[in-house]
Amino acid sequence: MEENLNAILAGSEDKSIPERLKEMPNEKLVKSFYLIENSPEVTQLRVLQDILKSAENSEFGRKMDFSELKTVNAFRKKVPISDYSQVAAEIDRLKAGAANIFFNGPAASFIATSGSTGVPKLLPESKNGELVKGLVSQIRAILLLMLAPEVMVPGKKVLAIANPSEYGKTEGGIPIGSASGQAAKDMPVEMLKKMVLPPEMMMAKDLSNEATDYLTIRYALEEKNLVGVVCSNIAHFNILLKKMNASAADLLEDISTGQISKKISLNEVLREKLVSKLQPNPDRAAELKIILAKNKSLDVAEIWPEFSVVSCWMSASAAKIVADIKKNLPQTVKFLEWGYGASEGKFNIPDKAQDPAGLLALFGYFFEFLPVGTADNETVLVHELKKGGYYELIITSL
Repeated sequence: MEENLNAILAGSEDKSIPERLKEMPNEKLVKSFYLIENSPEVTQLRVLQDILKSAENSEFGRKMDFSELKTVNAFRKKVPISDYSQVAAEIDRLKAGAANIFFNGPAASFIATSGSTGVPKLLPESKNGELVKGLVSQIRAILLLMLAPEVMVPGKKVLAIANPSEYGKTEGGIPIGSASGQAAKDMPVEMLKKMVLPPEMMMAKDLSNEATDYLTIRYALEEKNLVGVVCSNIAHFNILLKKMNASAADLLEDISTGQISKKISLNEVLREKLVSKLQPNPDRAAELKIILAKNKSLDVAEIWPEFSVVSCWMSASAAKIVADIKKNLPQTVKFLEWGYGASEGKFNIPDKAQDPAGLLALFGYFFEFLPVGTADNETVLVHELKKGGYYELIITSL
């Protein structure tokens, strides 16, 4: 096993583990991912070495003597656990365009947090960090397609619900985006071809929430062969279903005429691009009108007769939301966990249907776990975790 792992990671002195994995075709990538999962201790040491090397010339790296830290224990003794408040001043400098603070070079982008744990924040992302997130999204999508092969049937489409990949820029001109938007952008080509939303809309930077929701429903409703939805929080899909029925008359008129309602505020250049690729579809509109008249609503089972897959968050507080949305979907719909993550990173990769758990993304993050209720800050590593234990997650990333 160790010999095979070394073969996968050979040459990691000049390339990080994620860089080496990114070069692999999908089949080899998945095999390598599982091999790495079976060797957590050696993988995590090499990941930590990658991280330290990527930041050894930064201010923080020099302050903490990254170039001299050769072992996990040396790192844990030298580098303290910190939170956002302790590094806010340095993040402000990065937003202004400063470089070499936490990692070598400037921030490649900033990710806007949702504010679920307080005031929304902007978190700096390095080029290596973007690479890791993209790689996690790629493996997640590959395994999703393996668990739900019906998605890849020719002619079938998938709805990906995400926030914009770019909201704007910092005062230093660095792009600000969202974690879910980045995930949509990082999907493999095979998955992007299945998307019901056009690339022009998915990558648009100036769409309001109202316009995004309306367009998402408009494109999805016209596509009869929609087989599934991929998103982080399935609550958004539930909201879209309610908005779909509230705006049914406008949506059906748009589908019939091949237009986008003037009630929706859009940049005229974007409107022109989107409308130029639309075609009148009176047959689909008539079909939907019959369903609406019969049921007094646009029911998922009838508007999308082959709808069968949902990939979303399924654990923790999302579990109740999943239970609620299931009431509005056919009982045959299969639920797949999309994966645990946050603005700070994408931390696991699920590989089983109807199961909210997932395998840790060991190749991209150095994981430490702080036992809940502990009197000190003594963390444990991946290979030291105990089944049934409760831990706080401590992350060091590229």
